[in-house]
Amino acid sequence: MNRMNPAGFSRFPGFGLYWIVLLVANGCMTGCRSGEYEPSEEDRIYEVISGIADAAATEDSFVAFFANPATAPRDRRADYGRYSYQAPTISIDGDMASAEVEIVQPLDDSVLATATWKLQKKGETWLLLEAEWPSKLPAPKPAG
Repeated sequence: MNRMNPAGFSRFPGFGLYWIVLLVANGCMTGCRSGEYEPSEEDRIYEVISGIADAAATEDSFVAFFANPATAPRDRRADYGRYSYQAPTISIDGDMASAEVEIVQPLDDSVLATATWKLQKKGETWLLLEAEWPSKLPAPKPAG
């Protein structure tokens, strides 16, 4: 030990700090770039399915979720907004996909019914072709 470096770690004051800065900078340069998330096709489809409830808030946003706006089930828009949706099984074949959709009670996440929904990819966006609605679906439980 000496008076300039009482801990005796290095003959060069600040050398330890140099290594810390170097390691942090290197970690950020390699780690920051690799941390970018690119969603899979299944993730993009799941976003459409799970987002239909919020899209049902307005007719324009609801219709925008469908590949052919003329076939969007406008008469059922309010129904789509009352539930939550999960898609445990998604099958993709090129620009076409189908999903087994679980229609879920929003308050307790219990599955009320299942349906098969079909999707089509237009450009980079997945849109619904058909969003089958079960004929007998219990009304959602009221909040509170």
